[in-house]
Amino acid sequence: MSRKKKITIILAVCVIVYALIGFVAVPLILESMLPDKLSEALNRPVSIENIRLNPFTLEAAVEGFDIKDKNSTDPFVSFDELFINIQTMSLFKLGLVVKEVRLKKPNVNLVRISGNEFNFSDLMPGKKTGQTPEVQESPKKPFRFAISNIAIIDGNISFQDEPVQKKHTISPINFNLPYISNFEKHIDTYSEPMLTGKFNQTEISLNVDTKPFHDTLETIVTLSLSGFTIPYYFDYIPEDMVGFEISNGRLDVQSQISFLQENEESQITVQGTIGLSNLELIEKNGSKILTLPGLQIDVAPSQPLENRLRLASVKIQSPELSVSRNPEGIINLTTLGPKPTETTTTTTESPPEETAPANPFIIEMDEFLLDSGKILFTDFAAGTTAEGPDDSPVEMTLDDLMIKVSEFSNAPDKTAGYEIHAMINKEADIAATGQLGITPLLVETDFSLADLELAWGQPYIPDTVQLIIADGKFSTSGHTAVSTTAEGEINTTITGKAAINEFASMDSASKEAFVSWNTFSFEGIDVAFNPLKINTDKILFKDFKNQLVIFNDGTSNLDKIFVKPQSETDTEQKAPAPDTTNKQASQAVIPVNIGEVLLDNFDFRFIDRNIEPHFSTRLNFSEFRVTGLTSEDFKSADLKAKGKIDEYAPIRIEGSINPLKEDLFLDVTYSLSNMELSPLSPYTGKYIGRAIEKGKLSTDVVYKIDKKEINAHNKVLIDQFTLGQEIDSPDALNLPVGMAISLLKDRNGEINVALPISGRTDDPDFGFGKPLLKALKNMIVKAATSPFDLVSSVAGGGEELRYIEFEPATAAIDDAATEKLDAIIRLMFERPILKLDVSGYVDMETDRAALTDLMLARKVKSRKLKKDSSKDIASIDEVMLSPEEYQKLLKQVYVKEVLSDPEKKKALKPVKDPSLTIAEIETIIRKQITVTDAEMRLLARKRAQQVKAYLLQDKSVTADRLFLTEPKTLSPEKKGGFKAARVELNVR
Repeated sequence: MSRKKKITIILAVCVIVYALIGFVAVPLILESMLPDKLSEALNRPVSIENIRLNPFTLEAAVEGFDIKDKNSTDPFVSFDELFINIQTMSLFKLGLVVKEVRLKKPNVNLVRISGNEFNFSDLMPGKKTGQTPEVQESPKKPFRFAISNIAIIDGNISFQDEPVQKKHTISPINFNLPYISNFEKHIDTYSEPMLTGKFNQTEISLNVDTKPFHDTLETIVTLSLSGFTIPYYFDYIPEDMVGFEISNGRLDVQSQISFLQENEESQITVQGTIGLSNLELIEKNGSKILTLPGLQIDVAPSQPLENRLRLASVKIQSPELSVSRNPEGIINLTTLGPKPTETTTTTTESPPEETAPANPFIIEMDEFLLDSGKILFTDFAAGTTAEGPDDSPVEMTLDDLMIKVSEFSNAPDKTAGYEIHAMINKEADIAATGQLGITPLLVETDFSLADLELAWGQPYIPDTVQLIIADGKFSTSGHTAVSTTAEGEINTTITGKAAINEFASMDSASKEAFVSWNTFSFEGIDVAFNPLKINTDKILFKDFKNQLVIFNDGTSNLDKIFVKPQSETDTEQKAPAPDTTNKQASQAVIPVNIGEVLLDNFDFRFIDRNIEPHFSTRLNFSEFRVTGLTSEDFKSADLKAKGKIDEYAPIRIEGSINPLKEDLFLDVTYSLSNMELSPLSPYTGKYIGRAIEKGKLSTDVVYKIDKKEINAHNKVLIDQFTLGQEIDSPDALNLPVGMAISLLKDRNGEINVALPISGRTDDPDFGFGKPLLKALKNMIVKAATSPFDLVSSVAGGGEELRYIEFEPATAAIDDAATEKLDAIIRLMFERPILKLDVSGYVDMETDRAALTDLMLARKVKSRKLKKDSSKDIASIDEVMLSPEEYQKLLKQVYVKEVLSDPEKKKALKPVKDPSLTIAEIETIIRKQITVTDAEMRLLARKRAQQVKAYLLQDKSVTADRLFLTEPKTLSPEKKGGFKAARVELNVR
């Protein structure tokens, strides 16, 4: 046999042996050994149906591989076929070259038994103690490889989650990697793995373009999720972390993530679209919270590692949010998060100081749009009283909500435009447009609200206010700006206008009208909060109507509308009045400026049904204007008003006022003309027992309040006031009203009264009406107790007018008495009905002493008159004596009337005794003189006669109006400052 032939035979035998070993021996050995070895290693049954090898093409295949679960016959891991084809060129390239790797129908079944225990937990490596640390070896040259056509076909992963009773599957899993290599020439070539599958109901697609062995690690990952059903996974959220459930919702994601590493810096760029559809959130009790048909977020290329996120658009379509408040006042949205936990620790740590991040996260958004939104608010607590909640809850809706934001960014000095529009209860239109900045804070808004029905707020009126809002619409528009200063303080300004139109309200009990108006508006509003100031150009009340009703039981509609809780009433009775002295001094006055306050057609009605017949009156101001209101101390506003009472009695008010000062300032004049008094007969009939036949009232009032001091002057004119028929009334007061009226009337039938009032606004007992009513009552009472004082005070005199004083021992009327008597003449002329009693009095001491001196003088003068009787002298008092004559005649009287008595002559000094003085003689003679009470009464009567005679000198005073009276005592009752020697005048 030739050598060539032998070699051929040897080679053939080798090939046959190689083939037998590769095709038969190795597969048989592996099929018999691998299952046992793997079963022992995995502690699980392992089976292999077939192993195929092709030693010539270097192909290998494992078929029917199956690992059972540890404690059951259920499959754990299996696949139909694992195929690999290694290229012979691996020997020449000094690296592994694989033509194909294929895994068909792999199946993995995972089970979470409880907590962190899984059906593969025993296969996980445990922690080893006492292990020596690994010695870091120097980097070796990488193992080179090139693998083509890597594929996973129809794979399946099943995960059974026993604690939550959920099963998750990823099937079918298909993976394809056309080529991957770390050979030098392939480093800059993209590897393009692709994965598709279905996670439960979610379609998953993953495409990657990567250079895993390039220095840049450049990678582009494209991920697609379609149909991710959110409710299926909601059970993984701990129950105590949320107070809601998700009943529906689907998530779709289309994203791309790029990674690049250059100069030891990593760059990640993300972009894509996130879509959320048909989301439904419900409360634990099944009540709907939120429905969201569509949400789409388009993420523009963004660099999260550089703290930048840019959203091309965020669009929310037709969201519907349901907000509710339960009878206890808890809003459902506040219960959606984790329940608050009870804390037992009492120590507190001071929070760390906040520092601004060196590189803050920047969010940019080109467009945000919320369209066709709706918010439904249901309030079960509104109207809740002590008896329980109202059966019908309040329901309000915010419909057609549109929010649009453009070019938003939280980067410094960036602003975004925004627009908001909605309808409240499908009637009131609300809108806002403006700009928004985050750093620094800036909000510029042009806003408007039209026709907001005030009746919607009826349930929120507290039960202490029994008022029904029957109508009324609120509208406003303007501009608001919020910004921050360099110091971080917030500045806020608001400008614009506001109005409540067509307002009407009524008493809840009687259903009668209470307050209504056509327009209540603020124009030119300008409010700032740092520093605080409030300005407005004009406040307008147009066609304002209000009525005060007194019901049959004596209560008013105000009592029925504004109800005080019993607890508050008790507190007010027990609590002392607060001391506001220091408080008022410390309060800073808020700068307020109001250009004009105008009441156009102000109508007030008063109805009294507690009196018979019922009474009603009306006060109407056609114009009530205040201009220039300010809180500045040195300025006051002009006040002008004109109106009528019951359409005929005109009213005018003029002056200045500043109610915005810390201390009220008021300086006004008020006039009322020709108000008919006969309609007041129901009141006069009840309280004085007489109707009013006729009469008109006119008043002029000057009222001034400055620095808490009140000074007022009231001039009242009542013309032709006449009482009518008597009325039997158990409430009638026993007052001499008729007498008072008669005394107060002048000859023209007019009653003119001046009523001054003074006081202080900080006096708790002072009331603006109390002093006036007290003065009127005192006038009526004075008609009975001191009628002359009443008449004289009204006529401009005083109490002193009724007292006519005299010098001792005389009845002569001096200048002071003349002045008083002239005033009385005028008084009697003005009041023809007035009749006077005239009563004379003496001073028992001074008049008696003066009469004694007078009698002494007359004794002396009579001696001269006897010697010189030829002279024509009408009265002895007219006799004139020189000092020498007086002394001579006085001694004669001493001898004649004193020394003529023998006993006195012995006891007294003789007239020629040089030690006897004139004063001693006068004293001795006075003791001889006796003034009797009859003589004193005569003096008093003479004084009364002198006063009557003086009054009768005027033709306006007739004798039938003056009556001399004999008083019971000679000396009158003491009156401070007035002499007892006087004549008193009293009204008869």
